[in-house]
Amino acid sequence: MSEERKVRENEIKSHLRSLEQKRDDLEVTKRAVWQQEDDEDMELTIAAGSLERMTICCSPDDRAILQLIEEKQEIMNNIRNKKLNFATEFEYETKKIQKQIDWEMEDTYMQLSAVRKEQEEDTKESHTEDKNGGW
Repeated sequence: MSEERKVRENEIKSHLRSLEQKRDDLEVTKRAVWQQEDDEDMELTIAAGSLERMTICCSPDDRAILQLIEEKQEIMNNIRNKKLNFATEFEYETKKIQKQIDWEMEDTYMQLSAVRKEQEEDTKESHTEDKNGGW
């Protein structure tokens, strides 16, 4: 039975390694997404500054140009709102995945502990039997 427990222990350890890899992969993905979000925010800020400068340079008679600038500003505001919604949803989903991984890791550690405890009990029993002459 000890050999079966060793195999089970190795399976559990392998599963733990895969969960750790999942957790690490999630962190890498999160960092990449947040970096992309920061880059996009910077681009939006630069574009907003450009539109503001264009507005200042226009005279009140440049209604068509001012209207186009206003439309661009509305588009950028819509993009910002969508980015905020995305950020909220992304944060929620990644936390949910992280909790799932954490729970699964905790459960797996408990399984590993149980297998090791069973192995210790088997070892104690075999030593006791050896001391008692097999009885």
